[in-house]
Amino acid sequence: MTQITPAFLDAFGDAWNRHDTDAILAAMTDDCLFQNSGGRGPRGRCYVGKAEVRKGIEKIFSSLENVRWNNPKHFIAGDRGVTEW
Repeated sequence: MTQITPAFLDAFGDAWNRHDTDAILAAMTDDCLFQNSGGRGPRGRCYVGKAEVRKGIEKIFSSLENVRWNNPKHFIAGDRGVTEW
């Protein structure tokens, strides 16, 4: 299991900024969940599992060519990490 650290979360954010879907997914578990704020309803669209998450990430990159996440704030509690952009 990978230890969640600020450096790990920084590398994850860097992968998003490079639009490197493979690197993003390499940081996720097979049963990952990606909740995109875009979509219907108050919680947007939820993708579960690497195949579905890949589709969601690629959809973002194809529709928002210059999308970037800047000035992240990380929160770590035990084996969980959250990044707020």
